[in-house]
Amino acid sequence: MPLCEICDSLDLEQDDLTDSGINLGPFKDLLTRAEKGCGACEFFCNVLQTSSRWTARLDGLAERVVFLDSSRLDARKPTKLGNRTYCADDLRLDQCVPEDYEGPLDEEVDRVRRIPLDLRDEKCFSLIQAWTAECAAHSICSKPLPVKLPENIIEIPTDSAFAPRLCSSNGRSGSYVILSYCSGDIESSIQREAGNIDFLAPLDVPSLPKTLTDAIEIARKLGYQYLWTRTLCTSREQWGNDPARIAAIYGQAALMLSAEVADNAGSGIFHDRRVFYSPALGRNKDKYLRQRLLRWTSDIEESPLAGQGWEIVERMLAPRVLDVTRRQLTWECSSGYQFEASGIVDKKTGSGRIRQRYVKGAVQPYIDRFLQGQVKEAGGVGDEVDISKEVARLEAWHRCVDAFSKGSVSVPSDKLLAMMAPLASAINDGTLGEYLAGILEQ
Repeated sequence: MPLCEICDSLDLEQDDLTDSGINLGPFKDLLTRAEKGCGACEFFCNVLQTSSRWTARLDGLAERVVFLDSSRLDARKPTKLGNRTYCADDLRLDQCVPEDYEGPLDEEVDRVRRIPLDLRDEKCFSLIQAWTAECAAHSICSKPLPVKLPENIIEIPTDSAFAPRLCSSNGRSGSYVILSYCSGDIESSIQREAGNIDFLAPLDVPSLPKTLTDAIEIARKLGYQYLWTRTLCTSREQWGNDPARIAAIYGQAALMLSAEVADNAGSGIFHDRRVFYSPALGRNKDKYLRQRLLRWTSDIEESPLAGQGWEIVERMLAPRVLDVTRRQLTWECSSGYQFEASGIVDKKTGSGRIRQRYVKGAVQPYIDRFLQGQVKEAGGVGDEVDISKEVARLEAWHRCVDAFSKGSVSVPSDKLLAMMAPLASAINDGTLGEYLAGILEQ
């Protein structure tokens, strides 16, 4: 790919050594050079134009001067070229080595990982299956084994020519996927209709929200016969009245599909993804630039789904979560995160608050032990208590409350009475007393 004179002479090793960064020129000049075929200028323009800082005010970007400064694109006013901006945002960049590079790598260097534009590409499903197999081999992760199915479940025929149906499991066993998505206004209408569904009749697929039909297709492609979703398979009353059962439904799922990309039930899950890479740059033309956020969880944390109280709890209860975000697939289990577009995980950003933030590896062991029937009743007076274990248990609960407190709900009374009850029943071994609307008695 051709480069303009400025980009051809870029010395990426000097980026962090200069006082003010490398001047790439006015943004409007970058646009002109991109239109003339410079792949690097096109990359810089794409990153700037789609960034959260500039996407809503592109007119203000036109006269800015663009610098590559400490592995970040910084668009400065012409009258204040010496004013540097330091920020952990989507303008931060990583340097990558070629896909076929076979030398040693460290925690900050990754190979180029180009992902399919279309989420339906078989490479995406092969990756999900590989992640599932890898998770099953983790000593700290529960195994995705067949279990007793939830009372109500969507049965998915292997042949897509036949419609799925909502049915009673009648005590059958199997492996199932859970769908977590922004149900919005459609939630109450679906739940009302669910009570009148003929369990022997196929679902009217064209009338279902697209996010749900896409989830059915994904589950089928992954080889699962069953799908469970809160909006269709249970009710708000059941969630609040039997929290232990709800905890078991989520905790025993083979996988939870989290539709971060869908801002409403009709949006769907399948979409085209764009991950920007620069052409080969640097003195030896052996370095590629890409956005650092591909190794962050910001696309999950800033998604419409992340602000929904119900979905926050769903995420905490599920042992494995596959996030479909607007840029890439992300996997979360007790061992941590994996990213489709990045082979490395950023362990520095936000690390100062690590004991406050929700981390699945700190909470999931309590849910697993609860499901295995290893939760003991509260001890009697004088019984010896392992303080370190109780501190760890309280810390796990604090992490959950911290994450959940950021979520919103359509029915305010649900927030503490119903939503957190399944988590409380799993984490509390009896020594913390009764769950009293968001507070553990002891």
